[in-house]
Amino acid sequence: MLGARFLTDPDFTVVVDGVTVTFDDIPNAFLQESFVGVPGHGQVRIVMIDAQHADRTTRQHGIAWHVNNRLVGECGWLGSDYSRILDGRTSEAKRFTFIVTADFLASANAVQPDWSGFNPKNEVWKLTQSLVQDRIREQIFAHGAQRRKETKEAVKEHHANTIRKAPPLARERWNEFVEAVVDSCPGISGEQVEQVAGILANLEVSRSRYGLVDKLHRMQPNELDELDAILGDWSVATAKVALDEIQNRLKLIAELHAKLRDERADEVRELQPLMERSLWVFGPEFETIEFTSNRGMSEVIRKLLGRKVRGSLNRPDFVILDDGSVGLFSRPKYGDGYEVEGIEHLVVVELKRPGIAIGMDHKNQAWKYVTELLDQGLIEESTKVTCFVMGSKLAPRERIREEGSTRIVPLAYDTFVRRAESRMLNLYERLKGAPFLADLQVDVEGFLAQPPHRGLDLD
Repeated sequence: MLGARFLTDPDFTVVVDGVTVTFDDIPNAFLQESFVGVPGHGQVRIVMIDAQHADRTTRQHGIAWHVNNRLVGECGWLGSDYSRILDGRTSEAKRFTFIVTADFLASANAVQPDWSGFNPKNEVWKLTQSLVQDRIREQIFAHGAQRRKETKEAVKEHHANTIRKAPPLARERWNEFVEAVVDSCPGISGEQVEQVAGILANLEVSRSRYGLVDKLHRMQPNELDELDAILGDWSVATAKVALDEIQNRLKLIAELHAKLRDERADEVRELQPLMERSLWVFGPEFETIEFTSNRGMSEVIRKLLGRKVRGSLNRPDFVILDDGSVGLFSRPKYGDGYEVEGIEHLVVVELKRPGIAIGMDHKNQAWKYVTELLDQGLIEESTKVTCFVMGSKLAPRERIREEGSTRIVPLAYDTFVRRAESRMLNLYERLKGAPFLADLQVDVEGFLAQPPHRGLDLD
């Protein structure tokens, strides 16, 4: 045991009870000798000493360079040794010692005058070190062949049922991965290899394949730590439910930014369908998915106008006006028997084109819609009706009008967008660089920098 650890320095003597310990005392099974030729200079003798068990530290282990029966520097692992030989093999670093004898390095002037090391710029030394490191790496690699074989077999057997579902090329790719990672990274434990191989086996039978690995590869270490923390608090399923909802709403806000200030936007084909998805912006009472376009009521309003209006057949859910459009969204009312008994809440969204100031006349027009629906029996006096008359600006001193269960609200587009952002906890500003918003780039700063419109601000 002492000889395997302390005979690296020829000038250092180990004595036990008066008996000097030499290499002859080390069992042959602990030693392995090999030679490496250095073209044009000579041969290097390498003696590998296996201590059989890894020590707690790398002290007394590493490479000892002997020149003319003298130790050059100290025995140990250099930085280049770790990068070229060990590659994470920490247990081997604490177990193996290599004695390298290269007397020709003295005549090549490769040794420092004080014998503290070698001249790093000497070409003979650089060539010799590289060749020796390659041979030592081969010896360490060969020594662990049986252990690596057992690790590979255990990993493949553990994931056999999963990888069997993958197509042939995927199975071949997975097997190549297991072989490569066990051979190239012996510092990784069998359990860790099994975990990674299990992930990749699942990826091979998934639809996304290695897209996830590519994303992980692009992450910085701190991002990986943050991802680990997220997965500690959330399951993938619950995180996806929450993030899908956030993503849909933030994309909707991006569309609102773009469309509500675009004078070329089509009210019927673009704005009204956008508003139908944006009812949640008006308040929590409009969150329910039961609010849907009411084609029947739209037809009544269309007849109220007394004429055929352009495009009405293209989008019968909405009514087109000369200066905008109207959409009607209703939520059914249920009786004691859980049967539909009319309309519980009706939302009327009237959108005006840019440049038109929302005033008293527009609010009166909305009131006429409600009166007509009452006269037709489509709604009752108790039906809650909310009319939003929206435009790019409001006339001075405009206020909300309320009569009975009907409420008419004038609302500026920029106020509506700001309210949407507020209801989403102002996440749009913080997350506008997210990949899912990349295709919806909007100059939000320019929009928000515009002078505020006069009129009612419901925020």
